[in-house]
Amino acid sequence: MLFIVRHAECEANVNREWAGAIDSPITVDGIRQSKLLAEWFKKVDLVVTSPSQRAITVARMLKTKAMMTTSLLKEMDGGDWEGESLDKIVNTAEYKVFEQDLVNCTPPNGESFEQVLERTRKVALKLDKLYGKSMYGVDTHVIIVSHGVTIKALAMTLLGDIDAIGFLPNTGYVNINSANRTGDIKVSKTLYDHLKGNEHLLSTTKIPWTVSK
Repeated sequence: MLFIVRHAECEANVNREWAGAIDSPITVDGIRQSKLLAEWFKKVDLVVTSPSQRAITVARMLKTKAMMTTSLLKEMDGGDWEGESLDKIVNTAEYKVFEQDLVNCTPPNGESFEQVLERTRKVALKLDKLYGKSMYGVDTHVIIVSHGVTIKALAMTLLGDIDAIGFLPNTGYVNINSANRTGDIKVSKTLYDHLKGNEHLLSTTKIPWTVSK
Protein backbone atom coordinates (compact mmCIF):
# COMPACT_ATOMS: atom_id res chain seq x y z
CA MET A 1 0.00 0.00 0.00
CA LEU A 2 1.08 3.52 -0.68
CA PHE A 3 0.53 6.18 1.95
CA ILE A 4 0.90 9.88 1.21
CA VAL A 5 1.49 12.05 4.28
CA ARG A 6 1.59 15.81 4.63
CA HIS A 7 4.43 17.21 6.71
CA ALA A 8 4.10 18.13 10.40
CA GLU A 9 3.07 21.55 11.63
CA CYS A 10 5.72 24.25 11.20
CA GLU A 11 5.97 27.86 12.29
CA ALA A 12 4.90 29.11 8.86
CA ASN A 13 1.63 27.17 9.18
CA VAL A 14 0.90 28.73 12.54
CA ASN A 15 1.88 32.22 11.35
CA ARG A 16 0.00 31.82 8.04
CA GLU A 17 3.05 32.42 5.90
CA TRP A 18 3.94 30.89 2.56
CA ALA A 19 6.76 28.38 2.92
CA GLY A 20 7.51 26.52 -0.27
CA ALA A 21 11.15 26.48 -1.28
CA ILE A 22 12.21 28.03 2.03
CA ASP A 23 12.22 25.93 5.16
CA SER A 24 10.34 26.60 8.37
CA PRO A 25 11.11 25.17 11.84
CA ILE A 26 8.78 22.47 13.08
CA THR A 27 6.64 23.38 16.10
CA VAL A 28 6.24 21.51 19.40
CA ASP A 29 2.86 20.27 18.19
CA GLY A 30 4.52 19.22 14.94
CA ILE A 31 6.93 17.02 16.91
CA ARG A 32 3.99 15.49 18.79
CA GLN A 33 2.13 14.83 15.54
CA SER A 34 5.21 13.13 14.10
CA LYS A 35 5.72 10.88 17.12
CA LEU A 36 2.08 9.78 17.08
CA LEU A 37 2.29 9.03 13.36
CA ALA A 38 5.44 6.95 13.93
CA GLU A 39 3.69 4.96 16.63
CA TRP A 40 0.74 4.30 14.32
CA PHE A 41 2.71 2.80 11.41
CA LYS A 42 4.14 -0.52 12.60
CA LYS A 43 5.48 -1.80 9.26
CA VAL A 44 7.16 0.43 6.68
CA ASP A 45 9.31 -0.83 3.80
CA LEU A 46 10.33 2.52 2.36
CA VAL A 47 9.87 6.20 3.18
CA VAL A 48 10.41 8.73 0.38
CA THR A 49 10.56 12.28 1.70
CA SER A 50 11.07 15.89 0.84
CA PRO A 51 14.31 17.23 2.36
CA SER A 52 12.48 20.13 4.04
CA GLN A 53 12.77 20.01 7.83
CA ARG A 54 9.01 19.85 8.33
CA ALA A 55 8.89 16.70 6.18
CA ILE A 56 12.15 14.93 6.92
CA THR A 57 11.54 15.22 10.68
CA VAL A 58 8.43 13.11 10.19
CA ALA A 59 10.26 10.64 7.95
CA ARG A 60 13.12 10.11 10.40
CA MET A 61 10.72 9.14 13.16
CA LEU A 62 9.06 6.41 11.11
CA LYS A 63 10.33 2.88 11.71
CA THR A 64 11.31 2.00 8.15
CA LYS A 65 13.61 -0.47 6.45
CA ALA A 66 14.86 2.20 4.05
CA MET A 67 14.55 5.94 3.42
CA MET A 68 15.09 8.08 0.33
CA THR A 69 15.30 11.88 0.36
CA THR A 70 14.59 13.76 -2.85
CA SER A 71 14.14 17.42 -3.72
CA LEU A 72 11.55 16.27 -6.27
CA LEU A 73 9.06 16.17 -3.37
CA LYS A 74 9.68 19.73 -2.16
CA GLU A 75 6.82 22.20 -2.07
CA MET A 76 6.04 24.53 -4.97
CA ASP A 77 8.50 27.42 -5.05
CA GLY A 78 6.34 30.45 -4.33
CA GLY A 79 8.81 32.96 -5.75
CA ASP A 80 7.84 36.39 -4.45
CA TRP A 81 5.38 34.76 -2.04
CA GLU A 82 8.09 32.99 -0.06
CA GLY A 83 8.00 34.03 3.60
CA GLU A 84 5.13 36.46 3.00
CA SER A 85 1.98 36.61 5.10
CA LEU A 86 -0.99 35.00 3.36
CA ASP A 87 -3.07 37.95 4.47
CA LYS A 88 -0.81 40.13 2.28
CA ILE A 89 -0.97 38.03 -0.88
CA VAL A 90 -4.48 36.57 -0.69
CA ASN A 91 -6.08 39.41 -2.67
CA THR A 92 -3.55 39.41 -5.51
CA ALA A 93 -4.59 38.27 -8.98
CA GLU A 94 -2.00 35.47 -8.95
CA TYR A 95 -3.30 34.08 -5.67
CA LYS A 96 -6.86 34.07 -6.96
CA VAL A 97 -5.64 31.84 -9.80
CA PHE A 98 -3.99 29.62 -7.19
CA GLU A 99 -7.30 29.28 -5.36
CA GLN A 100 -9.50 28.78 -8.40
CA ASP A 101 -7.30 27.11 -11.02
CA LEU A 102 -4.27 25.48 -9.41
CA VAL A 103 -3.34 23.56 -12.56
CA ASN A 104 -2.62 26.85 -14.35
CA CYS A 105 -1.05 28.62 -11.39
CA THR A 106 2.44 30.14 -11.39
CA PRO A 107 3.34 32.35 -8.40
CA PRO A 108 5.19 35.54 -9.41
CA ASN A 109 8.83 34.59 -10.12
CA GLY A 110 8.01 31.13 -8.81
CA GLU A 111 7.45 27.59 -10.01
CA SER A 112 4.48 26.58 -12.13
CA PHE A 113 2.18 23.74 -11.15
CA GLU A 114 3.26 21.98 -14.35
CA GLN A 115 6.85 22.02 -13.07
CA VAL A 116 5.74 20.50 -9.77
CA LEU A 117 3.75 17.92 -11.71
CA GLU A 118 6.82 16.97 -13.72
CA ARG A 119 8.75 16.40 -10.49
CA THR A 120 6.08 14.05 -9.14
CA ARG A 121 6.10 12.09 -12.41
CA LYS A 122 9.79 11.36 -11.85
CA VAL A 123 9.05 10.13 -8.32
CA ALA A 124 6.24 7.89 -9.58
CA LEU A 125 8.53 6.46 -12.30
CA LYS A 126 11.21 5.65 -9.72
CA LEU A 127 8.73 3.90 -7.41
CA ASP A 128 7.23 2.00 -10.33
CA LYS A 129 10.67 0.65 -11.21
CA LEU A 130 11.21 -0.43 -7.60
CA TYR A 131 7.82 -1.98 -6.88
CA GLY A 132 5.50 -1.93 -9.89
CA LYS A 133 1.87 -2.62 -9.01
CA SER A 134 2.94 -4.40 -5.81
CA MET A 135 3.32 -0.93 -4.29
CA TYR A 136 -0.47 -0.80 -4.09
CA GLY A 137 -0.88 -4.28 -2.60
CA VAL A 138 -1.31 -5.28 1.03
CA ASP A 139 2.19 -6.73 1.46
CA THR A 140 4.13 -3.56 0.68
CA HIS A 141 4.08 -0.35 2.74
CA VAL A 142 5.57 2.74 1.10
CA ILE A 143 5.16 6.21 2.62
CA ILE A 144 5.66 9.49 0.79
CA VAL A 145 6.10 12.56 3.02
CA SER A 146 5.53 15.79 1.15
CA HIS A 147 3.63 19.09 1.00
CA GLY A 148 0.20 20.48 0.15
CA VAL A 149 0.60 21.48 -3.51
CA THR A 150 3.02 18.66 -4.28
CA ILE A 151 0.54 16.14 -2.89
CA LYS A 152 -2.11 17.59 -5.24
CA ALA A 153 0.36 17.02 -8.08
CA LEU A 154 0.87 13.44 -6.88
CA ALA A 155 -2.91 12.97 -7.04
CA MET A 156 -2.86 14.01 -10.68
CA THR A 157 0.17 11.84 -11.46
CA LEU A 158 -0.99 8.67 -9.70
CA LEU A 159 -4.77 8.95 -10.01
CA GLY A 160 -5.32 11.28 -12.94
CA ASP A 161 -7.41 13.63 -10.81
CA ILE A 162 -6.13 16.64 -8.89
CA ASP A 163 -9.17 16.47 -6.62
CA ALA A 164 -8.65 12.79 -5.74
CA ILE A 165 -6.65 13.99 -2.74
CA GLY A 166 -7.68 17.15 -0.90
CA PHE A 167 -5.40 19.52 0.95
CA LEU A 168 -4.37 17.52 4.01
CA PRO A 169 -3.90 18.81 7.55
CA ASN A 170 -0.47 18.39 9.09
CA THR A 171 0.43 14.66 9.27
CA GLY A 172 -2.94 13.82 7.76
CA TYR A 173 -2.61 11.04 5.19
CA VAL A 174 -4.35 9.01 2.51
CA ASN A 175 -3.95 5.37 1.54
CA ILE A 176 -3.78 4.44 -2.14
CA ASN A 177 -4.34 0.73 -2.78
CA SER A 178 -5.61 -1.83 -5.27
CA ALA A 179 -7.67 -3.94 -2.90
CA ASN A 180 -10.52 -4.28 -5.40
CA ARG A 181 -10.48 -7.22 -7.81
CA THR A 182 -10.13 -5.12 -10.97
CA GLY A 183 -6.69 -4.00 -9.84
CA ASP A 184 -7.62 -0.34 -10.26
CA ILE A 185 -5.99 1.81 -7.63
CA LYS A 186 -8.24 3.79 -5.33
CA VAL A 187 -7.69 6.36 -2.62
CA SER A 188 -9.06 6.42 0.91
CA LYS A 189 -10.58 9.42 2.59
CA THR A 190 -8.24 11.63 4.60
CA LEU A 191 -7.13 9.72 7.70
CA TYR A 192 -6.17 10.96 11.16
CA ASP A 193 -6.14 7.63 13.05
CA HIS A 194 -2.86 8.42 14.76
CA LEU A 195 -4.38 11.51 16.40
CA LYS A 196 -7.27 9.63 18.01
CA GLY A 197 -7.36 10.75 21.63
CA ASN A 198 -5.17 13.72 20.70
CA GLU A 199 -7.65 15.66 18.62
CA HIS A 200 -6.36 18.91 20.09
CA LEU A 201 -3.35 18.50 17.81
CA LEU A 202 -5.66 18.32 14.82
CA SER A 203 -7.70 21.32 15.91
CA THR A 204 -4.60 23.49 16.22
CA THR A 205 -3.35 22.51 12.76
CA LYS A 206 -3.36 25.48 10.40
CA ILE A 207 -4.00 24.61 6.75
CA PRO A 208 -2.50 27.74 5.18
CA TRP A 209 -4.89 27.91 2.24
CA THR A 210 -8.21 26.73 0.93
CA VAL A 211 -8.29 25.71 -2.69
CA SER A 212 -11.29 24.49 -4.63
CA LYS A 213 -9.27 22.50 -7.15
